Amino acid sequence: MSRHLWLPGFGLLFVILVLGGSVVWITETGAVRTFKLLMGAVYTLMGLGFLLLTTWAFVKGQFQDIEGPKFRMLEMEEKS
Repeated sequence: MSRHLWLPGFGLLFVILVLGGSVVWITETGAVRTFKLLMGAVYTLMGLGFLLLTTWAFVKGQFQDIEGPKFRMLEMEEKS
């Protein structure tokens, strides 16, 4: 289980980078400020969604046996 702890860490890093980019976009001034705010919100929501999805998959054990499904598929094909 500990060998896959980098996945939530990567998700958190991704969200931090997205939030950092959003802060840079929001603090800029100009004629397209509304567009920048909207895009910052979209990037933030996408980053948080990625983090939540990755965390959910990790907690549910989706990354426990990454290699197993392909072997089970081949076994099922041989039985058919």
